[in-house]
Amino acid sequence: MKELLEFIPHEHFINPDHYTQKLQLADDILKAWYA
Repeated sequence: MKELLEFIPHEHFINPDHYTQKLQLADDILKAWYA
């Protein structure tokens, strides 16, 4: 989980939409991983 958090860049504070896209991508990765 720590690796996943590091994967999400810190600029989400500046660009929430970008963060949301990254979070969605991470969610897709998790779903694929546990599928």
